[in-house]
Parts: sequence; C-alpha cells; structure tokens
Amino acid sequence: MIYFDVSNNSLIGPVPDFAAAENLTLLDLGRNQLTGELPASFGAAGDRIVYMDMSRNRIGGDINQGGAWDRVPSLQYLFLQDNELEGEQGCGNDGVSRIVGGGVGGCYK
Repeated sequence: MIYFDVSNNSLIGPVPDFAAAENLTLLDLGRNQLTGELPASFGAAGDRIVYMDMSRNRIGGDINQGGAWDRVPSLQYLFLQDNELEGEQGCGNDGVSRIVGGGVGGCYK
C-alpha cells in the first residue's frame, strides 16, 4: 500500500499526473488550490486506488472524460465536492455505482 496525502498544504497548480504510481491506494489532494482538468492519463495507475479526495480545489473539466472511472475499479471512497467539474452523468455516484462513501456535492460550475 502506498499513501500520498498532501491535503491542506496550499498547493497551487495543475492536478499532478500519477500514471507511474502503480501501487497507490490512497490519494488525498483535498483542500489545496489545484486547477485545470484531470490528466488524460488519470486512472492509468489507479487499479489499486481505494480512496481518493480531490475536494475543495478548483479542478474543472468533464468528470467523465475518457472513461476515467472505468480505470479505477477498486475505488470505493471518492470526494470531489467544491470543485468546478461538469459532465453528463454528473458529479455523483450515479456514474460510479461501486462508490460506498464520499462526497460529490457542489462540484459543478
């Protein structure tokens, strides 16, 4: 298991690309000032991610871009609230039915 938690650190800039983090299980980037869209490679290394928190940033773009959620099959806890995401399926558990906990409210522009 690999945990990467840099929450609440006033980080500024684009969402980092974790494509090479093969054993990542927990990713917490919440409560920073990250901007831009999820990287195109988002989820490429995510087959083991169980917990992901990107809440309270300024992340934008399509929440469903390129079938990102299909590439994170182990994901159970997802926090995306208070961002600027958009998408047809919405920022909810509707598009990711296996999510058992988290928060996605207020993630739209």
